[in-house]
Parts: sequence; structure tokens; C-alpha cells
Amino acid sequence: MRLMYSESEDAKRLYQYGFDNGHYRYSEALAVAKHMRHVLGYGDARIRSSLIEFCKTHDPFFREIPRRSTILRIVRNSVKDFRETKEKIILLESELNSVRVIKNFKFQKILVGMMALCKLHKRDVFWINEWKFIRKIISPYIKNKDIWNCMAEAFHKGLVDEPKADYHHLTFFDLNNTSYDGESKSIELNNDRDFINLSRLYEEYCGGVLGYCRECGKEFIKQGKAHVLCDVHKQKAILRKHSRYNKKR
Repeated sequence: MRLMYSESEDAKRLYQYGFDNGHYRYSEALAVAKHMRHVLGYGDARIRSSLIEFCKTHDPFFREIPRRSTILRIVRNSVKDFRETKEKIILLESELNSVRVIKNFKFQKILVGMMALCKLHKRDVFWINEWKFIRKIISPYIKNKDIWNCMAEAFHKGLVDEPKADYHHLTFFDLNNTSYDGESKSIELNNDRDFINLSRLYEEYCGGVLGYCRECGKEFIKQGKAHVLCDVHKQKAILRKHSRYNKKR
């Protein structure tokens, strides 16, 4: 999975050295076609013939006839600009703190992941077909039910607009807000590795895994899976346990 990259740089390298693994891939062929159009100035007919020759040269198993419709689609799509997503992503302290109104640490991570991906693509809309990326950067064990429940909770807390059929509009961050002073607490994402480690980075930002007391809802740092009470109610629970034990004796 690649999230932060420069398609123009990849296209230049691919055009010079061929496919990365020695075999045809649609995304790499599209990058080469864009290089031919936007850098070399080729037209549709020349892109088609040059791309077929390029694929035959760098993939000995490439066959033109089965790929004919795909090559035509690549030529059409090559008119689009290069995708550039190498800019550093900064998740501001105010944005990260806004998701903590939800008293569920897994839901907080899902929203932080959505915000990071939206900032990467410079939009505040998160499409349902991008849920797979949440599983990759947060946890493979997140289910569709978890994300739907997260969106419902976020809607009630005013963090997202009412969920639509195929997308979510996030309202708890502003794409135009660049007021980062370099000193306030934040999370910086500089490469794909940072995206993959976003769950751990958010835990470090919070000081650990957050838990919420099942009695009063107070936030605390969990010391283990069985840690479900704040210090005050934990002591009360211990006293009740001792009282029951003494009465039984």
C-alpha cells in the first residue's frame, strides 16, 4: 500500500527503467502514459503505440490483444494530472482533542485515521470504499459494524454530518487551518511508515491507551485490558469486595 508518493517522479523512473517487478501493472502503465503525454508531449495514437511497445519491452509475458481495452482506458485516463501526495501531513492538537469527546478509544482512532487520509487527499469527505485503508493504518480487526457505530456516535457529537449512502463529511477539522506553530503538541506524518504507525502515534500523543470508567465515564490511562474503572471507583469496588468477604465470614 502506498499513500504518500509523487506520481511524476515514479513515472520518470518507470519510463527509464521499466516496471518495478518486471511485470505489467495498471498503475505503473498509467504513470508511464502520463509521462508520455504531459512530459514528452505525445498524442493519443502515439501514447497507445509507445505504451504497447514499452510493455512488450519490459514484460516478456505481456500480450497486446487481451489488454487492448485496458490500454485504451489508460490512454483516456492519462489526460489527468499527476497525483502528488508527498506533502507532510500535520494533525493539529485542536483537531486531535476534538475527537476525544467520544468516549471510545477505538472510535477515536478511526476518526483520526479518516482525518489523516482526508488531509492527504485535500478534502473533507471520506468515501465508504476507502474503509479498507482504515483497516490498514489503524487495525485489521476493525469491522464495518465498528465504523458504522463510530459514524453514528460522531454524528451525535457533531463531528460529522449525517452519514450519506456512500460518503461521510467530516466537520471537526478545517483543511484551510495551517496555524501550526511548530511547538504545540501534534502528530506529523512524513511517509507511509508514519501512516502505518498512526495507531501507535495517537497512543503516544494521548500518553497511552485511553479508557473510560464504566461507573462515571472519567478518562484514564489503561494499565491492562481488565482496567475498566477510574482510581476512585476502583477503590470503592475493592472496599465492596472486602465487605462482602467479611460478611460471608
